[in-house]
Amino acid sequence: MKNKSEYRCNECGFVSVKWYGKCPTCGLWDSMVKVNIEKKLAKKKHVKVVNIKDIRANEIENIKFTNKHLNRLFGNGIVKGEIILLSGAPGVGKSTFAVMLMQSLENANILYISGEESPSQLKLRFDRLGFSGNTNILAYPDIEDIIDQLNDNYDMIIIDSIQTINSNEGKGVSGSPTMVKYILGELSSQTKKRDIPVIIIGHITKDGSIAGPKTLEHMVDSVFIIEKAENEMRIIKSIKNRFGSTDEIIMANLKADGMEIIENIEHFSLSQTGGTGKTISCTYKGSIPIAVEIQGLVSLSKYGMPQRIASGINFKRYQMLLGIMDKYLKISIGDRDVFVNVSGGISIDDSICDLAFVNAVLSSYKEKNISADTAFIGEINLSGEITGSRDIELRIKHLKQLGIKKVIIPFNYKKEMKDIELTRLKHIKDLEIL
Repeated sequence: MKNKSEYRCNECGFVSVKWYGKCPTCGLWDSMVKVNIEKKLAKKKHVKVVNIKDIRANEIENIKFTNKHLNRLFGNGIVKGEIILLSGAPGVGKSTFAVMLMQSLENANILYISGEESPSQLKLRFDRLGFSGNTNILAYPDIEDIIDQLNDNYDMIIIDSIQTINSNEGKGVSGSPTMVKYILGELSSQTKKRDIPVIIIGHITKDGSIAGPKTLEHMVDSVFIIEKAENEMRIIKSIKNRFGSTDEIIMANLKADGMEIIENIEHFSLSQTGGTGKTISCTYKGSIPIAVEIQGLVSLSKYGMPQRIASGINFKRYQMLLGIMDKYLKISIGDRDVFVNVSGGISIDDSICDLAFVNAVLSSYKEKNISADTAFIGEINLSGEITGSRDIELRIKHLKQLGIKKVIIPFNYKKEMKDIELTRLKHIKDLEIL
């Protein structure tokens, strides 16, 4: 058949039948290149329909880590053939975290693919991190080289990073969304045939615009992101997982000799003493309860326009709760700055912490101390009523283990518990008597 031509952007992969001086998609000048297209007849594939009752699931055990927190994060270990995207800003500790995963796999044969460091540089880094496992290294490869090296003996493949892998057949420049999509597609088709799990490291900026890891999220099985919290503390959380929870997190300290998982998160997120504008509640992150400290600060505005700033809580819900307080508690905060923060770098998407949020703000406004052994659990609706959820008992038990002596809970929770005082409230107006 007659060959046809098209114009393709080397940066973002935009395709057009006519030439543009400036790419309409990425805005880069002189990036449109003419490409000849040879039409080929597609090869006929032999496929068949299978009834789901005739399919037997592979009884293959997950790849387990020696650390229980890593198993929880990934969903009871890693499924064979799973494609995992590990993303985060440059320098946040993605490569160090990958080495920690390798250290937590006993007797695993791992292929570590690096497009950024030479074998001697990797050896220096692995020695510094104390790694002594069985690992093969492939440096500066193309995707064709990687596929040639694949075999069934590997238990896991780690690619650091996908932006540095090139291809002789892929379209676009190295690191462009078009190229990384092509590389991921080729890699996925080969590794899933062999049931080899792959961890792909991808760099992103704050808006996720560089090299397109955000565009790869729908092509992989799981997505984990590493975020910087305080100082050298890192939060690793699951935002997509086909084989586990999408709300699991672990916290770790990034040190010169590697990452160290924090066993007791509450040790870093809770203050040892009470005070003004500080309350304690309990949220869930995946399968585990976590006690959190919510801090509130109310002060007279000196800039004309009162500020409303929230960290770690949904801003729209923050505004809604301030409106509820203004209506039912009859407090005047329209001329005051209101700041709210969740300590420890933890984000709350749990409405059961509403009561703690309101009390933190109210405590700062009235300059009234709240004891460090008192916690608040309850959701507040638009009518000011305090309601609860089915897992209140589990949250109370977790707070009790941390030394909490008194918990303020919704009125409709009737069950009593030993060795802890439960105070029930029906409406937000009842907070005035505390």
